Amino acid sequence: MTVWCHLPTIFKRYRVLQMAGLITLCVAFITTLLLGTTAHAVVGVNQTLSFQGRLQTSAGAVVPDGYYNMQFKIYQDGDGTTAGNTGGTLKWTESYVNNNANAGVQVKNGFFSVELGSNSPLSSVDWNQDTLWLSMNIAGSGASCSTFGGTGCSADGEMLPMKRITSSPYALNSGMLGGKTADKFLQLGQGVQTDVNTSSSIYINKTASGDLIQLQNNSADIFTVGNAGDLTLGSNADKTISISTAAANTAGNSLTVVAGGGGTGTGSTGGNLVLQGGSAGGTNGNGGDVAIDSGAANGSGTDGVISLGADHASAINLGSSTNNTQVTINGPTSVKQATDSTSAFNVTNSQNNQVLTVNTSTSQVNVGNANTVGSALDVTGGVNSSTGYNIGGATVLTDSALTFTGAGTASIQGSNGLSLTGGTSSLSLSDTGVQVGSGSGAGEPTLLTLDKSSSNPSSAAYGSMYYDTSLGKVQCYQSSGWGACGDSPDSFVTLSPEYSNAVMNGAGTGTITSDLCSDSLNINDGSSSQPTVCGTNETYNFYDWTSAETSAQTRSIYVTYQLPSNFKNFVAGSTSLMARTDGSDATTSYQIYRSHGGSALTSCGSEITASTGSQSTWQQSTASDGNDPSNCSFAAGDSILIRINLTSSHSKNAYVSNLNFAFSNQ
Repeated sequence: MTVWCHLPTIFKRYRVLQMAGLITLCVAFITTLLLGTTAHAVVGVNQTLSFQGRLQTSAGAVVPDGYYNMQFKIYQDGDGTTAGNTGGTLKWTESYVNNNANAGVQVKNGFFSVELGSNSPLSSVDWNQDTLWLSMNIAGSGASCSTFGGTGCSADGEMLPMKRITSSPYALNSGMLGGKTADKFLQLGQGVQTDVNTSSSIYINKTASGDLIQLQNNSADIFTVGNAGDLTLGSNADKTISISTAAANTAGNSLTVVAGGGGTGTGSTGGNLVLQGGSAGGTNGNGGDVAIDSGAANGSGTDGVISLGADHASAINLGSSTNNTQVTINGPTSVKQATDSTSAFNVTNSQNNQVLTVNTSTSQVNVGNANTVGSALDVTGGVNSSTGYNIGGATVLTDSALTFTGAGTASIQGSNGLSLTGGTSSLSLSDTGVQVGSGSGAGEPTLLTLDKSSSNPSSAAYGSMYYDTSLGKVQCYQSSGWGACGDSPDSFVTLSPEYSNAVMNGAGTGTITSDLCSDSLNINDGSSSQPTVCGTNETYNFYDWTSAETSAQTRSIYVTYQLPSNFKNFVAGSTSLMARTDGSDATTSYQIYRSHGGSALTSCGSEITASTGSQSTWQQSTASDGNDPSNCSFAAGDSILIRINLTSSHSKNAYVSNLNFAFSNQ
């Protein structure tokens, strides 16, 4: 007889809960437990445990008949001697209360019987444990109890010591199958498989030498998994890995082989995927081929496409750099490198000859064949080569441009010169000169046409030429700059402060100085607490006008330049003034006048603002339209007068530097 004792809280005197059971009851209880766990996957096996007992008062009297509020718990580990089983882990709880759908446990003449697991499944309990404790708690027979231990049904506390769940003699053999323990069999990673749709893994943990798996038929290997994880198919005949055919009217099943991905660390690279034919086994034997073929079409369908590096390949290497490997593509079908039209690489030959041959021993690429019909190389897009590109025989570029790009100098070389011929026109280039046309003088002559522009190019080499649309003349670039082609090119004039033939006028209060700024000399470049007048790599002479007055103060500089007797006209867009200001209270402007033989001045347009406000760099102000002296009827012997106005207040600075213009002598 087994007795559980506890301090009563719902009875007026001490009582004991006495569990009295025959050995047959204990055996029935344990048998139910073992059948419910070892046969877990079998449909129809009861998944509950039968438990009986008798409830008495502390005096040994039978408690009144009724429905009692009871709670059962199962702990794993611990010693089962303290409430809550200190040192153990609670694995399962089930409550029976009077005032809910579960109802309490019926007690009659002190006896009760429950099916543990009928309210709360026992799936959370691992029965493959040596120490499992069952506890029991009573909360009276109050009919208003809806939550165990709550209002109206205060619990007495777990009865101690707890009862250890033990095995029946027959169940002691349940840990073996055919006399073998569980470590002799394969184990599914997710435990017992109860659903054929559930993914499970099979683990084989072998530490000794030898193969992990070996399947044989009549002593011949069929499938072998080596100790290092390598897979081997068969030992004699050819072997095939195939995917089953799909159902009717559906796409075929895919077979994907992916190498292992790199680790999570920085710079970890992915694993390589290697397809290699078998090596020769005997002397002078040949190595096995590697053949990659697409699926064949049926009826009006199209054959499959072989795609190399469709999305992620940075390069596709054919052949070996060490073994003089030759790559040969044979017709008559096409081989495609990619599936989209913009990057497709098609090699086609309808005459059953080699179209593309690569011989690494001679470093030669041959395109085409010995036939005289057709082109050796047709290029629709661009041909890019970082080294040399040699073309033998006739080469035709149709509706295409020949472009050389890159940091180096590109050149077209011919052993005895270079001749470009088209129709009746030709261009010959040789060491002795450049010839346009045949030079025979017969028929319509071949023309050399220069490019045109409305102003001088920003940079050129000596001997350059272009047609100036503003002047209506061909201009040449010589040692003195751009000008009409001949002995007298255009004259370019630059006047730097202090301007030659310049005078100053104005009643404004302030200070005007001439100075130099130079980043290289550290003068007025912002260093050593100096003002910042010049920027990086700049050097200029300048005038500086500043006034501390609160009203605008102006000082004017008048510059006069007399034009020579061979003067023809000013070059349009060549007249400009460099200026700079450092605040909203400073302005630099200029206006151009024409003086003819000392007569009254004629203004050329209106005043031009060169710089105003806070400027961090020098401003280049160019005269245009009616302000440009090229539109002011200047003649030889006239003088050009330029008035420069410098305005300042509140100690701001107005700077002025180079004055530029150009005129033609032709």
